[in-house]
Amino acid sequence: ALVSFVLSAFFVLIVDYVSPSLSVIKKLEYFILFVVFTVSLTLSGLFGQGIFVAFRRAKYTFIQNISTFLRLFILPFLVSFGAIGVFLSFGAGMVLAVLLAFVITIQCLPYELKAIDFKELKNMVYFSFGVYIARIFENLPTLVLPIIVLNVLGAEQNAYFYVAWWVMFFVTMIARMTSRSLLAEGSYEPENFRVRVLEGLRFVLILTLLAIILVYVFGDIVLSIFGKAYAEKSFEVLKILLIGCLPYTINVIYASAMMVKKKVKNVIAIYGCIAWITIILSYVLISSFGVVGVSYSWIVGNLITVILIIILNLFN
Repeated sequence: ALVSFVLSAFFVLIVDYVSPSLSVIKKLEYFILFVVFTVSLTLSGLFGQGIFVAFRRAKYTFIQNISTFLRLFILPFLVSFGAIGVFLSFGAGMVLAVLLAFVITIQCLPYELKAIDFKELKNMVYFSFGVYIARIFENLPTLVLPIIVLNVLGAEQNAYFYVAWWVMFFVTMIARMTSRSLLAEGSYEPENFRVRVLEGLRFVLILTLLAIILVYVFGDIVLSIFGKAYAEKSFEVLKILLIGCLPYTINVIYASAMMVKKKVKNVIAIYGCIAWITIILSYVLISSFGVVGVSYSWIVGNLITVILIIILNLFN
């Protein structure tokens, strides 16, 4: 929460240099909301993808995620405020999810307080900080690519890209959520970890492939909810983005395996490689290919990372 607060406040301070079109958040009321919503988003991930999975109670993650969908019911009352209304409804959903998760967590945690083992705490802080850096890289494309598109191509093209990206993002959630469970199960049963990894990879690849096929068949219908233009322009981008989901799945499962082995540097390297190749290549291709170039960058970033993983494992 503290790091999230510092980084979100720092982003507001440099927003004129990063993305001038977002400078509205420099106003005090929006600054406060932006920081609160950002911290809530961070804590929501900590509860849902960390604490609940560690306790092997994924049903609470499901309940928490369902609560975030309440933003869809809040949005109609705020739509008259335009973009700010969308911002408020999204943030309100995250705050609600955190409050609900906090109440559930209190019921999960043991009530008996024990003396702090500082040696164990030191190890935990080192491991957690490394994982936090990895998570920043993991989410970097989602956070940075829309800003690149907005700055280079404008708000209209960014709208088409952003909707396509989030439909694709829901497909990648299969691998993300399974990897969290794999981390917990591998920690509880290290002797069966190799089998768990292979089973998990097979399971996720099959589900992801089915999800990709469904989106290819019905994606334009889903996107038409946002308007005819989205069904055409966003769908073209989405079909390219979906190709990157399969190599991304392999990268995520492998990163989870490295996390169980406490090879945090490897996890940082995996997500860092995906993020920086995707972002840098997007800057190179966006001028020539537009939004489609950003989609190609996502595929290339994940494919190169898979190739590097294979090569390193062959020589080790």
